[in-house]
Order: sequence, then structure tokens, then C-alpha cells
Amino acid sequence: MAVLKVLTEKVGPRQVLHVDMALDAVPSFPDACPCCMEAVNKGSFIAVKRKGRDDLEVPACAVCAKHTVINNIYSSITGILILVFTVLTIAGVLMYRGAHIAKEVSGGTEYSMVGALNALKWPFTSTIRGGITFVAGIFLAIIYAFIFGGLMYPVGFFLNKRTCKWFQQAVRMSSVFGSQNCQRFTFENISYGEHFALLNGASESDVKSPKSI
Repeated sequence: MAVLKVLTEKVGPRQVLHVDMALDAVPSFPDACPCCMEAVNKGSFIAVKRKGRDDLEVPACAVCAKHTVINNIYSSITGILILVFTVLTIAGVLMYRGAHIAKEVSGGTEYSMVGALNALKWPFTSTIRGGITFVAGIFLAIIYAFIFGGLMYPVGFFLNKRTCKWFQQAVRMSSVFGSQNCQRFTFENISYGEHFALLNGASESDVKSPKSI
């Protein structure tokens, strides 16, 4: 049997279905979109990354194939944006503080830039200051993660169907910890995942009563 295990896992407020298969097994996919469960369109697919191998093309409808590409691009740059904005915010606060102090000490603005640049050294002058800056950075990163993550919702409203189940990636693959001979398919649309598992040899009991992790 190609399917080794069927598992469920709670990811935040939602649940996903994992289907573990033998590494050399060639999966068969239902004739439905893994995101919205509607009919697939010829030539439309969701490209799933596989470590050390070519992308796996999962048949999908044209709408979900398009929004998946856009969602994936946005997700990949979100981390960079969070890092950049966090660093710029901390640097801006430090420079503003340094410029203000230099202005007060000198009684003018001629040393403001010197004070601003000198203030950038503040986090590196002691362990405590470095720790304060690190904690502030974590706090800012969380705020920006909410901001940039929230921007995906209005984008998704126009790109996604109301029947879409996408919140990270409708279907993805990963290796199984501790196993070299197993590949894991993860589905956010539970109904599609169940159809996939049955199509690839899983029993009804495994699909209807999966173990949770």
C-alpha cells in the first residue's frame, strides 16, 4: 500500500490532514482542485516544492493555480519585509534619540547627524542594552507580522473563491522526521486530503478515524 499513515494536526485554529506515503510511491490525484474542490482546468496546476527533486505539479483549477502563485510570492517576501521594517524602525528610533541628545548638548543642530550615527552603537555597548534592543525587535517583528499578514486578507478576498481553503498552502510536501523512506503530503482542504488518501490505497477506517499529532 502506497499510503503508510493518515494523520491530522491542528495548525492554529485550523486542522490539516497529513498523508504519509512511501518515498518511491507515485501519487495519484483526485480530479478536483486541492484548494476549492471544484473541477480542474487543463494545464492548471499548483507547483509543490520537493527537497532535492523537481516540483510536483498537482492539478488545480485556473483560479486557485493563479492565486497560489501570488500567495506564495507574497509569503516569501513577507519575512524579508518584516526584517527590513523592524531594523529600520529600531535604527530610526536610535538615530532620532541620538540627534535629539546631540542637539540639546551642543545647543544647535550642527552635531545632530553625528549624534544620530553615534547612537547606532548603543545596542552593542553592553549586554543589557543588546538584550533590550533584541526584545524590542521581537515585539516590532510581531507587530509587522500582523500588519503584513493582515494585508493578505483583502488581496485574498479578490483573488480567492469563497470555497478556497488556502491559509498557508493548499497542498505541500515535507519529509517525515526520523524517516528517510517516507514523504508527507499536507492538505488544508480535509475533504480533498481524504479523497487523495483513498485514491492512493488508504483504508476507509484510516481516513475516517485518523490519528492526531
